[in-house]
Amino acid sequence: MRILISIIFYTCIITFSPSCSSDREKETELNKFNDFTTKINLRGIVPSSKDSSTIMVNTIANIFILDSLLILYDYTARNGNFFYVHNKYSYKHLATFGNIGSGPGEGNIGGGAFLDKKTNTIFQQIQDKKLLYKYHIDSALKMGQNYIPEIEYKNYSGQEIGKFLSYLNGKYYAMSNILTRNVLKSGISNFAEIENSIISSVSKVSGQIQKYGTHYLPLVEFDDVNALYEYNYNKFQINEDLQIAVTAYRYLNRLAFIDLKTEDKQTKYFGEENELTLKRNLEGKIIRDFDRAVSYFDIAITSKYIFALYSGNPLHIIDEDGQIIEENYASEIHVYDWNRNPVAKLLLDMEVETIAIDWEKKIIYGSNPLAKNLSIVEFDIKSISEINR
Repeated sequence: MRILISIIFYTCIITFSPSCSSDREKETELNKFNDFTTKINLRGIVPSSKDSSTIMVNTIANIFILDSLLILYDYTARNGNFFYVHNKYSYKHLATFGNIGSGPGEGNIGGGAFLDKKTNTIFQQIQDKKLLYKYHIDSALKMGQNYIPEIEYKNYSGQEIGKFLSYLNGKYYAMSNILTRNVLKSGISNFAEIENSIISSVSKVSGQIQKYGTHYLPLVEFDDVNALYEYNYNKFQINEDLQIAVTAYRYLNRLAFIDLKTEDKQTKYFGEENELTLKRNLEGKIIRDFDRAVSYFDIAITSKYIFALYSGNPLHIIDEDGQIIEENYASEIHVYDWNRNPVAKLLLDMEVETIAIDWEKKIIYGSNPLAKNLSIVEFDIKSISEINR
């Protein structure tokens, strides 16, 4: 059985709390979070490909859709490459690029990756070289594994940036890195060393770093850095039109909204009111909980909706000897509009780990890490009136 691999990538500003907003306003936000009047069962279809060159990709961190292309990003590069391109209609394998190694244009530890549809480029973070590569997709399709990407940004400053996930208005946006070298060395005793912002941005021109948002749980409540990392791990997406970032937490049933246009960068939280039952030690500090249910595996957005991939089950089922006997992924997608209104709860008949929305085909793509074929599952959403108005 495959054990899920995870690689650790991880200024307090203003928190959304009763001091910033009334208790009544916060309670309203919480109470409507799970108030779905529409629940829809979706049947997953595993597409078949007669193309013998199709490569099995199990560890899919991202699914990118560009015109007729379906691009899979394997941050582990298990098969020696990071990116695998297929035709999204026939699933014919078209190209493989992004080589593992230490030479020019190569890397050994993949980080975040994101697609810029305006320029037909993919940006990939390489952790061991502390840089961003820029892949021109047309050239990568032609040259395949011989293609050498450009260096888009290199972290000469020495500041530890988290997992890059987006680009907007001349800035690269990343998850703020909680587990910096100083924190790992000194532990949680010195809170001044711990990064408590949710998102960091880096200016493409000046290299200036800005911080956005504050995590839901106060730093002083944690017992150690492992618990701190666990409860603050998240993924985010940015609505470019609204310039609002939405963050989904892995182990907290919470979404966080940050308006990137405003100076105060206030964080608005959205979640279930009675969900936060956390494991604590005798001193009342939050500690790691290996049995804790996973909330959100992934998040995808359109201009109208937020699709949050939800589990509600522990990641691993462990026997008395400490051996993993079962792996759980996600089988629900919670759909909200950008006013934080519940729209629909989609109940999937197959578990997936990551998702992407193809608004042209009205298809949700999901990656199935336990699959024995192409690893991709399709869920048709054309008939769902609530999201096709």
